[in-house]
Amino acid sequence: MESGKVGASWKGVLIPVSESADIFRNTILTALQSAHLYEESKQFFRYKSAVLVKNPALEEKYNAFRTNRKNAGYTEDELKESYGFLLFDDASKANALGETGVLTGNSSCSILGDPSKGIYISMYSDCLDQNRWYHGKSGYIAIIRLTKVLAVKF
Repeated sequence: MESGKVGASWKGVLIPVSESADIFRNTILTALQSAHLYEESKQFFRYKSAVLVKNPALEEKYNAFRTNRKNAGYTEDELKESYGFLLFDDASKANALGETGVLTGNSSCSILGDPSKGIYISMYSDCLDQNRWYHGKSGYIAIIRLTKVLAVKF
């Protein structure tokens, strides 16, 4: 995801990550490239900048969710973490995720469903647009850490 212009309200929440930083190469690129549906995407997709979200309130909410599930008897295997992806045309909308988290209607991507009616997150980082990507096309991809509950407890 490109950093775009970060206003004062984002201060402390969005942290630009250099293309040469270890976290960019080892975490961000790995998450994006390991989630390609098409093998050729690894050759053609170029990611040139990133912003790391550091929002303690959202992190606390996420950790509370995981703790509640653990206390309900879910195992670590059932609470396995993965990544999901959202595409934005506008940097400010992508950056807003850092402040609000994922909300209904905050994405314009409609390939998976109507974004005004739900949150649709793709498991593939290269299949976020209805049309095939072409040379020169750009966008802002949000990588979202997810906990998928793999089993239902009765």
